[in-house]
Formats: sequence, structure tokens, C-alpha cells
Amino acid sequence: MANRMFKPLGGSLTQEIVCLTGKCTFLANATMDTTDGSTTVGIADSTVLSVGDGVNATGIPAGATVVSIESATSMTISAAATATATNVSDGLIALQLGSTGFAIGAPTGAGLQQLTLTDAYNSFLGATVTYEDSSLSGSRTTGSEIESETVATTKLVNVQHFAADEGGGQVHGSLSGKTAHYIIWLKNSSV
Repeated sequence: MANRMFKPLGGSLTQEIVCLTGKCTFLANATMDTTDGSTTVGIADSTVLSVGDGVNATGIPAGATVVSIESATSMTISAAATATATNVSDGLIALQLGSTGFAIGAPTGAGLQQLTLTDAYNSFLGATVTYEDSSLSGSRTTGSEIESETVATTKLVNVQHFAADEGGGQVHGSLSGKTAHYIIWLKNSSV
């Protein structure tokens, strides 16, 4: 359940501020086998997975999540694969370590990540992402910004992760092997 704060504004108008929190570790280089049109995906080791974990790899649609774990080497995902491939090694899995009110999707190779809210809200107030093991060396992820949000309709918040390269420029960030902590502030108003 989300942390909720209610503030009466007088009369029948009430404002509800909601704080959602979550934590996720990103498992890099997960090798997967996909079949075009199928939701069954072969994986080298599914023992670390949980239902709801985000999955991203070549041939797997953005926003896909683990629906069920069939065996130590097989899982079912929420969206059918768009290609048939064996030993796809660019897989990134978002291992959910506890989130309240939203699912954390696996980011694309360009560092764009989708957070899917459980409920719709009137307004997006802001979000913070912090990282364990961030540094400024190489192209390690050092920050994020909100790319877009549609919390009132499709219940999505898109986060762009970025890093500083060797020359101090901004590049797309990689979350491989990192743990990220999320705080999302939202508002509901009723009249």
C-alpha cells in the first residue's frame, strides 16, 4: 500500500498526495531463447526470477514482465516475442526487490525505462532515482530525468537514465548490475 497523506482544503475539496517507493536490481547479460509470437521464453537460469520482474531483450516488447516461471530454464512473459532467436545475450532483467504501487520495467539499451503504476492519478509531482554503485568513471549511470508521464491515462512514467562519459558529456546510462531506488510523488484531487 502506498504512503498517503490527506490534506483537507476546505469545503468538499480534498487533496491526496501519494508517495510510491520501489527498489530494483538489474541482472545483465541474461541469455534467452525466443520464438516469434510466443510468450514462452527459455532462459539459462530462472531461479533468481520472480513474477512481475521486468524483461528486456532483442525480440521482447518493451514493458514485458514475467507472468510465471515454468521451470529452472523457462518463463512466461506478458507480451509475445516479436522474433525467433537463440542465445540472445543482450537481455536485461529488472529484479523487483519491493515496490509499492508500480512495476519497474527493464530499461532499453538506450537507458529508457518504463514504470507502470497500479492506479491512475490526477497529477505527477516528481520522482527521484538513486543508484547503488554509481560513479563517474566510464559510462556508468549517474543520474536520471523524467522523459514523459501519463499518470492520468495510461499510468506510465518513463525515466531516462544517463551517465557522464570520459570527456564529461552526457550519454545514455547502463543499469547492468546496479540497484536503483525509486520515489514517485503523485496527487489526486476530488471535488
